[in-house]
Amino acid sequence: MRLTGPGGGTVNIDGSPFCTLTYGAGTTTCSKIVDYGAPIALTSTPSVESVFDVFGGDCSATPTCTITPTAAVSVTGSFSRKKLLLTLTAKGTGGGSISVDGVVACSVVSGQPAQTCSKLLDYGTMASITGSATAASSFDGVSGDCTGVSGCAVVMTAARAIAATFTLRQVPLTLILSGSGSGVVSVDGTAACTLNFGSGSPVTCTRMANLGTSILIGSTPAGGSRFDGYGADCANAPRLGSTCNLGIGG
Repeated sequence: MRLTGPGGGTVNIDGSPFCTLTYGAGTTTCSKIVDYGAPIALTSTPSVESVFDVFGGDCSATPTCTITPTAAVSVTGSFSRKKLLLTLTAKGTGGGSISVDGVVACSVVSGQPAQTCSKLLDYGTMASITGSATAASSFDGVSGDCTGVSGCAVVMTAARAIAATFTLRQVPLTLILSGSGSGVVSVDGTAACTLNFGSGSPVTCTRMANLGTSILIGSTPAGGSRFDGYGADCANAPRLGSTCNLGIGG
């Protein structure tokens, strides 16, 4: 009998070990004297990190091969490395990618649903999991079958599932309202800052805005007031009437 393959295991004759291929050895050959005309059953026992593929030669059934020798016989068998599923999920409000051993395996775009990807790895493989955020996002670490703020390493002795989280970075948006009149400034249609008649001094309001996005600044003067215009970062931004389309850069 000749056993081959990158995996390992034992072929049995009538339930008793007969020929063993050591994992990673590649090949081995065994022989045995058996009785003429006596049926023998060949079965396989793969090692924990392997799977048995197929018998061949003078006996080609799988998983059990029965042969009745009436002459010298030659049988082959092969063992492969067991493959296990690594499932990766890229999620969060931000964008970025997950890499396995330095090769990008899964990516998500900010504002889009989580993305799930998978790949097969050999049993016993140690996989290094890292994350890389896009310019407007931050990488918050990995969770699941291994955890870490910058990444992790996982040994594939079973199917594994790991998630990486990316968060869209935020920066302060400061609104300053001034003048003798009254009115409201909105951000994306929601009132964000109000100046009242007789306030006597500018009103300052602050809120957080997602980096790498565009927001719409709008103004609504109260009765008896008029809107005079924008300044600062909105002075040169695209405008339509009393609105300002402001890009939030880094």
